[in-house]
Amino acid sequence: MKRIASLIIAAALTASLLCACASPGEDVSDAEEASGESAVSAESAPEDVSGIMSEPEEESGTEIVEKDWPVLTGTFIQPYLLNSFSDKKMQKHCDYLLEAGIDTIILQWSLDDKDGVVTGAYYPCGLSENGKIYSSVADRLLKTCEAKGMKVVMGLNNPDTWFSKVLEDVEWYEREADLGVRAAREIYALYKEKYPNALYAWYFTPEYYSGMGKNDRAADFLNLYIDPLNELDPAMPVYFSPFLKSSVTPAETERQWTEIFSLTHFRPGDVFMPQDSVGAGGIQLSELDTYFAALKRAVDTCPGLVFMANNECFTGSYKAAPFDRVAKQIIISGKYVSGNVTFAYSHYVSPDVTGNPALHEEYVRYYETGEYDVPETEPRLSYDGPKTMVSLGKPYTGAVSSRGDGWDDDGVKLTDGDIPGCSGNTHAYFGASCKGAEIIIDLGEATENISEFALYTCFGSWGINSPDSVTYYVSEDGENWTPAGGTVYSYMLEFAEKTDEWSLYDFKLVSSAPLRGRYVKASVDCNGWLWISEFAVYTYDAEES
Repeated sequence: MKRIASLIIAAALTASLLCACASPGEDVSDAEEASGESAVSAESAPEDVSGIMSEPEEESGTEIVEKDWPVLTGTFIQPYLLNSFSDKKMQKHCDYLLEAGIDTIILQWSLDDKDGVVTGAYYPCGLSENGKIYSSVADRLLKTCEAKGMKVVMGLNNPDTWFSKVLEDVEWYEREADLGVRAAREIYALYKEKYPNALYAWYFTPEYYSGMGKNDRAADFLNLYIDPLNELDPAMPVYFSPFLKSSVTPAETERQWTEIFSLTHFRPGDVFMPQDSVGAGGIQLSELDTYFAALKRAVDTCPGLVFMANNECFTGSYKAAPFDRVAKQIIISGKYVSGNVTFAYSHYVSPDVTGNPALHEEYVRYYETGEYDVPETEPRLSYDGPKTMVSLGKPYTGAVSSRGDGWDDDGVKLTDGDIPGCSGNTHAYFGASCKGAEIIIDLGEATENISEFALYTCFGSWGINSPDSVTYYVSEDGENWTPAGGTVYSYMLEFAEKTDEWSLYDFKLVSSAPLRGRYVKASVDCNGWLWISEFAVYTYDAEES
């Protein structure tokens, strides 16, 4: 591994301080990333939670120090994660966050509802029809954070039908805003005097996104929260975190937010912290600088609005992202923002949740030193001569789909040599929803000089994401496999081709030496919709020059 110091870009603002699998036609966001566990309902919640409230609170000796490089100072937590935490475990979790420089928790929501009717809550909610206390999460989190000098940005209601309604129905969003404000008043009355420092700000839970349209209604919905929250306590800012889509250009994204900002009653100190969407695949790492530069220009039209970044620390397979990728996200966005938070350290990194301290240690090291490791790249074959696609027309296994349409696999299309342009509309692509895939080609006989591999994937529209990575193997017998030379990660790639709606990666790998084998395997790390047009294997007609 090679150690490299991060660029000194911006001082972190430590005083201020998001996906069920998407089907075609759905957008992927931090809210949809949730594991699928819903808020505690009136039926499933314990009537008596006093048994987990008896452990004494511990104060933290960790001091957050401002750095000369951009660092994370906040993390989202989806509330179900904390539902079973004892006081002691809550304290330990916060200690891990403080070790990594994180002193602010964004509780993504405190109330679930469907069309304005309460279906679950994480505080003693009096707004439901049966009036039951659902969970003590909010109280226990605020109690812990007050003792440890941490801040909580309290999410309000999480409308179940947001992504089906968006802003089409004015009466619907007026009803949702009314419920959210009433919840805020309850939470404020319960906890502001009790935990005056920890209950720091509000989070607007519905997730806006690039290109959603109806900018006037977008501003109106925000104002229906901001105005009464300002009356409740003008010192408590409002945070919100929309997500980006590469199908909407940086210029269009800038225009959208400039107009919304001009119509919204933001106050100095309110916080705009867009999801960088690199984890969910909404945009690629190579695009991040251009988008955040455009967003910065939009924010500059709204005096007093604080610009932060929500850097996603997961992959499209909903695993923890390699830290060198996340470090690059923090550094790139850090050139434009006054602080960085993440979705979601608590879910993907904290060792008390993941059981793996190594990634947490990488974050702590970066926080303390500004340094991180990048993978070494081994030398590859250098060859400019002719090459032969030995996979052409060969049989394969592993591409199974039950779509029942033109994107089904016909047993031919992944080795037919048809590599279409950058559009998933063509039926030259095989499409499936899966959690990982292994595609194995039988070359028919042992083949010498296997030197290059490629898997052509298209993504960007219809909720189709790029695979996280592809690893290639060769085998003589189809049972014992030899790695072909490492894993190809999407975040390290440049686009093979790109249009407004679609992007194309080839996941190309050139081996470090010629290989021999009859069988070739592509192991694809993905979770969700996968679009592949070709699995190509090449021999070089001469050895390394």
